[in-house]
Formats: sequence, C-alpha cells, structure tokens
Amino acid sequence: MPGEDVQNLLSGFVRDELEVKVNVNFRSVRHMNSKYKPRPIIATFDNFKQREVVKSSAYKLKGSPFGHSVQYTPDVLDKRKQLIPIQRESRTQKAKAVMIRDKLYINNELFDQIKHKQYTPKLEIQIPNEKIDVDLCTDKTIHQTDEKQDIVTNDKNLFIACVYITPVRSSFYKLYNCDLFVDLGNSIELYSSLGDVILLGDTNSRTGAIDDFVSNDSIYTTIRNRLDDIFDYSADIELNVRNNPDNNTNCYGPKLIWLCKASGLRILNGRHKNGLANDFTFCGMNGVSVIDYLLVPVSLFPIVRQLIVSNFTTFSDHAFLHIQLSLLCNERNSKRFPDGENGKKLSQDKFKWNDELKKTM
Repeated sequence: MPGEDVQNLLSGFVRDELEVKVNVNFRSVRHMNSKYKPRPIIATFDNFKQREVVKSSAYKLKGSPFGHSVQYTPDVLDKRKQLIPIQRESRTQKAKAVMIRDKLYINNELFDQIKHKQYTPKLEIQIPNEKIDVDLCTDKTIHQTDEKQDIVTNDKNLFIACVYITPVRSSFYKLYNCDLFVDLGNSIELYSSLGDVILLGDTNSRTGAIDDFVSNDSIYTTIRNRLDDIFDYSADIELNVRNNPDNNTNCYGPKLIWLCKASGLRILNGRHKNGLANDFTFCGMNGVSVIDYLLVPVSLFPIVRQLIVSNFTTFSDHAFLHIQLSLLCNERNSKRFPDGENGKKLSQDKFKWNDELKKTM
C-alpha cells in the first residue's frame, strides 16, 4: 500500500510471528516487483548473525500462509539446482545432507563425486535400437581402401566426445568448485558401460614422456596359475614410447595420465603408424606445446586410419587434428565400395562443415 512502512511491518512480523526476542536491524527493506499479491518483501540484514537467527526460526511458519527463503545470485542458484537431486537421494538413503549456500555436506563431509558416488542419481540414457555405423573424416575428402583387416566388425556403440578442459588459471574455477578430469572420468565410466569411447580435444595438458599405462602390470605366471580360478585380471598392455616433441609437463599432465590409466584410453599422438601425429599442436606466447590429443582404447587403434597434426594457420593458435576412422557400415544398394565379410556391402558417409547450418543452430 502507498505510504506503508515496510520496515516496521517486517520488524513486527519477526518479533510476533517468528518470536525472535533479539533486536534485528535491517540495512534495507522493500517490496519486490511481482505480479503476485501481496508482493513479497526483500530485506538486507545489518549483519550475518542476525540473518541466521531469523532463518533458524523460519520453521515456526510451517502451516501458515507465510514463507521464508534466502535470495542467491544466479550462479549460486545454478549450483544448488545441480546439488538438490543429490541431497534428496542422500536423504532417501538415510544420510544427513545439508546444503549451505552452494556447498553440499553429506554426513558432515563436503560432497565429493567419487566418495559419495552412491548418492548421485543414476542417469537414464536411451540408446537407439538401430545401429549407427559411420565412417567419419574431419577432412573434406574420404579415401577408400581395400584393407579389410582395419574394419571394426563388432556391434558395440561408439561414443566420440569432443573435450575442452579450461586452463589452470581460468576464472571458471572461481565459479565452480570441481575437478573437470574427475567429472570426465565419471562420464567415461558411464558411457563405457554402453559401448566404446573415444576422446578428442584440447585438454591443456602437457604430458611429456610419462607412460599413460600401468607399467609392469602383468602377474607372474606361477601366481596367475594359482589365482586364475579366483578372479580374472586383465593387465595393462605395454605400449611403445610416444614420440612426443614436447618433453615438458604441467600440473594437468599427471591428471590426464591418471585419466588414461583409470579409463583404459591411450594417447595416440606420437604412436600412430603414419607418423604424422608427432608434432606440436599449440603455439602461444610462451612457445609451442602438445595439449590437443586423441585418446583411444588399445582395441580400437586399428580403426584410426589417419591421425594428422596439420600445419598452423592464421585462424587459430591450435593446429587442427585430421582424423579418419574406418567402421563397419550398414548394408546399402551401393556398388561404389567392395564387398565386406559375408557379402555385405560397405559404404561410407562423410560429414563436413556447412556454413548454412550455422543459422539453424
């Protein structure tokens, strides 16, 4: 109402309805612009302790037409929105879950995606029933070959993920308290249960000559013979040394190596048979480095027909990676390609950049 003393109205409400006995001072009190009647009141407290006293008494409003909530910034609201399902799941499993601003504490411990994995709601992912068999090339041309031994013949799904990890000093980490490598590892674990995973992109990681597999991982024959009936253990395959022109590492390097060892993906840069992937991928003010990678399971090494680190251009400080994969394609009435095993016709689909599609994105 015009001329209404909103501050005195709120002070009386806190005193009478919430039964707060201490004197509460407000820095500012006003009605919010809202289409709903009566309009909500937004107040800024003089100090944090007084706000917490009022907040702790809000339970007394249960069953009344009044309510109380804290106004957060959009960034904090986004984080809380992501944590609320985890908080609900935790309480469903009889765990103590408390949300403080944009932090979630489970059983008095700050939420950790690995440690508290059992409280993360499972994602329902629908996989199409139809097989999608593609021969993918990032270049404008596709080269035909008759080497059938390089063609994948299994029926598993293949997920190709393009990845970007923000630099160490990025302002991203001021807004989000997370470890992107841990998040990426969790995603790889999820999708690996549904098929094979290939990663491609800029990880801002310099790995030097660190092995991306577990060395000396095989079990002695005598021990294996004794334990063979107890468990089935697949040791890491010892791979050849990567021909990496960048001998330096940064703090992200060991994280990417950990991701490789944990997920079973391996760095193909510096290992591909054509020898055209043994070059620097980034050129900046401090020099050149290798931070863009193709990560592939060892079992899928044969399907990577080409991996080329292209020359630098004036359009980017990264050298783009040219990749060509050979996959089993669907049966089609096409005679452009030779017959595969069991007389199946092999065909190729190609995907290239189309400027007209930018308007529809």
